[in-house]
Amino acid sequence: MEGGKVKGSNMTYNEVIKGKIDEYKKIQANKRALQQKKNDFQNELDELDSTKSKLLKSLKQDYTTEEQIREAMRQIEFKRMNTQFKSATEENKLIKEINTLKESIPQAQELAKIKPQIQELQKKKQEVWNELKEVKKVDSEKNAEIESLRKDMEARNEEKADQKSKGDAITKQIDNIQD
Repeated sequence: MEGGKVKGSNMTYNEVIKGKIDEYKKIQANKRALQQKKNDFQNELDELDSTKSKLLKSLKQDYTTEEQIREAMRQIEFKRMNTQFKSATEENKLIKEINTLKESIPQAQELAKIKPQIQELQKKKQEVWNELKEVKKVDSEKNAEIESLRKDMEARNEEKADQKSKGDAITKQIDNIQD
């Protein structure tokens, strides 16, 4: 700690701390960017989840895929063709159910497209989250380094102040002796 220099270095404490703070600011900026990216993914996920929920509400519970809907339509059509109805209303009910199922096919197709998008976004969000954890770790390490340097500098300044007060006391004694 000679002349304000960091031990084993040609740099002053202020220069070292300024350099560490600049590194810390870069890490902070990267951390904020990653947090924003994670939030953006979360917002997209929320929108897709909302759309998914609306689609699931519009579909019959047992039939959420196009294949399930088409199979249900085949079964109802088979029942319609192989059953003797007492009235036309019973047959019309089955026809109406087939038409309702047929109308729900586009929603099932859209749902099939959304599911992989949700999985991909969740994967990306998790990757960003993992990267963010690492950045936070480095962030706290850099912060600890800066605090350690500040404490060293404060200790050094206290030491200087003690030496100065001792020097002042000696100077005062010398002045008193000379008088």
